[in-house]
Amino acid sequence: MAQQQFIDQVEAYLDGELAADARTRFEAALQEDSELAAELALAADTRQLLRLAAQQSYKEKLQAIDAEMTAEQS
Repeated sequence: MAQQQFIDQVEAYLDGELAADARTRFEAALQEDSELAAELALAADTRQLLRLAAQQSYKEKLQAIDAEMTAEQS
């Protein structure tokens, strides 16, 4: 499997976009291939970390805006 095709398939799996038969085949491959399972876990963990970082960044921006608005009102 080409690397981009592999990445696309992992992404589609994580997004819940694989058709039922493709999902079943992918999950069977996960059971048989520990390297594939490790790559999937890494991709899922990376997504989670990116989401957390984005949330933190958003929270920090909101706090900065709030502090700026509070300072302007004083």
